[in-house]
Amino acid sequence: MKKCLVKYWKILLSVAVGAVIGGGVYKTYPAHIIYQEMFQMFLYDGDYAWERIMVPGGMACYLSDFLSQFCYNPKFGALFVAVLCVGIQRLLWRCMKQQGVSSFYYPLSFLPLLPVLHFMGDENALFSFPISLVMTLGVMWGYGLTYSLRFRWIYVCMMLPLLYGMAGAVHFIFVVWLVTNELHRAAAERKYAPVGLALVALTLSVLCPFLCSLTLQYSFTRLMTGVEYYRYSDVLLPSEIWAAVLLAFLPGAVPHFPVIHKRAWIGVAIQMGVVTVGGWHYIKDGLNDEKEEALQYYCLVTQQQWQKIIQKAEKKHPESPFSMTCLNLALAKQGDLGDRMFEFSQQGTGGLLPAFVRDFTSPLPTAEAYYHMGMVNTTQRYYFEAMEAIPNYQKSARCIKRLAETNIVNGDYKVAEKYLLLLQKTHLYEEWAENAMTYLGNEEKINVHPEWGKLRRMRVEEDFFFNGKEHPEMLGKVFEHNRQNRMASDYRLAYLLLKQDLDAFMTCYETGEYAEAVYIPRSHQEALAYMWLQKHGDFKDIPWKISPSITQGMMEFARVYMSKQKNANELLRRKYRGTYWEYLLNVRKG
Repeated sequence: MKKCLVKYWKILLSVAVGAVIGGGVYKTYPAHIIYQEMFQMFLYDGDYAWERIMVPGGMACYLSDFLSQFCYNPKFGALFVAVLCVGIQRLLWRCMKQQGVSSFYYPLSFLPLLPVLHFMGDENALFSFPISLVMTLGVMWGYGLTYSLRFRWIYVCMMLPLLYGMAGAVHFIFVVWLVTNELHRAAAERKYAPVGLALVALTLSVLCPFLCSLTLQYSFTRLMTGVEYYRYSDVLLPSEIWAAVLLAFLPGAVPHFPVIHKRAWIGVAIQMGVVTVGGWHYIKDGLNDEKEEALQYYCLVTQQQWQKIIQKAEKKHPESPFSMTCLNLALAKQGDLGDRMFEFSQQGTGGLLPAFVRDFTSPLPTAEAYYHMGMVNTTQRYYFEAMEAIPNYQKSARCIKRLAETNIVNGDYKVAEKYLLLLQKTHLYEEWAENAMTYLGNEEKINVHPEWGKLRRMRVEEDFFFNGKEHPEMLGKVFEHNRQNRMASDYRLAYLLLKQDLDAFMTCYETGEYAEAVYIPRSHQEALAYMWLQKHGDFKDIPWKISPSITQGMMEFARVYMSKQKNANELLRRKYRGTYWEYLLNVRKG
């Protein structure tokens, strides 16, 4: 066993680090992994493959899309990250070993993984970057196997353009490493031929993106920095630069470090400890817990796990309007919006039905709320606009699935068929699309569908202008069309409460469709008690069935509030936490 450990300790250490990376990714930011699947659509189609591959770095992008389609399961995504990281580390070590680096410095081969993992902590980071690094290191290792100058010339002239075509701008890592290597050779051998090879490599590294800029619709600057390593292709993150610098210079720099032979294992352990401790803080700095929380909420929305959303919020209240939109949708689907919404830290109407923002994530939970309320056309517009706003111009299979559904509900079968034909070429949605095809034109089958049939009965068939500033009026029309649409009713009243339009809220109960309501949710009772007491001074002759505990609480609330005693508002917030009255205090303080 001891001999085995001594012989294979480096491989065992790499496997152990890979396992830690995979487990850490899965436990720390699983929603970031699922997010990769949400905004891509890998098609098993020749035209799609050709379109993706025929750009600089296209093969890395194609492989990235292929891996991303499996990220609906975060275990797969975490595995991919771990395998790619171990691949980068092992190939780098091969290159370092070719330069004569002692095993004593094996832990230093893990250093580039720190900026790579920091980069992957961003939800818009793509697998194409670590894939490109693996390709580049593979070419670097292959170059180290060529000793003759003639073969090095042939290798550079063939592999450098190929590497640029497959991996993109990270080919500069190979070029920088090659130049330093050849200049070292020239100094050691006192010959000028290696200098000429270095100059040719530098020329080719710039010539490749320049020639591509003449034929492709990309600027020379963009082709020099990489087309699609990050979802915003014009952004170059510091972590990308650090990863490139470490990979380019470590193989040539480490051979000059002194080697300690006596009790070398202590030095190895110290190096690994420093890399691990320092690396953890650096990687952690690249994570955004608030974004991870928001993405987790949206993932649960797409799975319609309403109870899990509420349970998650009970443990820790949502901190962003995005997350709150998901929570309010879950409460509405469970029929608890009116009763429980103020148990959580509401953030105004922006946490119920936020105003439309033209980006590729913000509209999605709002679109889901409209979908479940039967506002099919609004859902369709939100999803289409979100997909068109994806910054790297990719399509989203999830968005296309929802667009297919809205067109089926609306009876636009030709448009739905177009979307379904695309989904039939995917891995995850193929079976669903084939089943959905059987509904096209089959009105009877659609009407008995548990979701689509219900949406058909709820949707408003008359045209009306969508106005994001008049949500109560629009939701009122949706409710009037189908009085069974309780969700539209709940959202309408919740919007009025969050907006503090209590006069309109009172009108709904005094003269509107809620005047004879059998059951009045808790927040509605609190708002009614608040308004009634302001106008009448007591609860005599109040026409609604308000709980005695709420009327008593309102009287006590009013007494303390009017007393103007020191810290009255803070006392009321603590005593009436989770009520509509606390919300009013917080909003008016702000």
